[in-house]
Amino acid sequence: MPPTKNIFVNPMTDRFSLGIAIEKISVKKADFKAEEHCREATQPHRDEGHTFYILQEGTITIEIDFQQYEIKAPTVVYMHPNQVHRILDFTPMNICSLAVKNENVNPDYLSFLEELAPAKPLELTDNICTDIFETFSLCLKFSGQHNNKLYYPLLKDSSNTLIALIISAFLKQNTVSNKSSRAELITKSFKRLLEINYGTIKRPAEYAKQLNISTHYLNEV
Repeated sequence: MPPTKNIFVNPMTDRFSLGIAIEKISVKKADFKAEEHCREATQPHRDEGHTFYILQEGTITIEIDFQQYEIKAPTVVYMHPNQVHRILDFTPMNICSLAVKNENVNPDYLSFLEELAPAKPLELTDNICTDIFETFSLCLKFSGQHNNKLYYPLLKDSSNTLIALIISAFLKQNTVSNKSSRAELITKSFKRLLEINYGTIKRPAEYAKQLNISTHYLNEV
């Protein structure tokens, strides 16, 4: 993937200062052109948090990490904060959107998300589709209860329930589909080690040793 140092990062607004952004959006092309975030959506960018887009109605053509996908409802798209994406085209659509910063994601779920990324868009089956949309509706309801003394924990816990359902759907798909190749698994493991140790471990040989492979093989992967 090309270097992303100049890629725009779309931050959460002040309205979502708690690090959780949830909203349901209905978009037509005529409306989209008038939106302030049009530039960010149609040009390559990254989002500040882990982002889940659940397409409820309509179709969309989206580019993720410079790979194009044609998506139709009902489908869930998971975007890791490091992933570059942009919208290319769409029909009138309804989208359920959840964005969550690392500190608000259950640590166990965060580990699963790191394993899943990069994940291809997932078309939802009837059963899981119903569960996900019902849970999203509950999250959206809690997001409007600002005067509730338990507002933040309700929003955080319900959002994590939604994340867990989405992860489960992806894991079920991965169980049915072909397992990742050895090269893909090594690449993911190397990226995790690099994120943790980039400040202390510099030599490829040390990473190769932790992965139980040769330095030559790591360089090839």
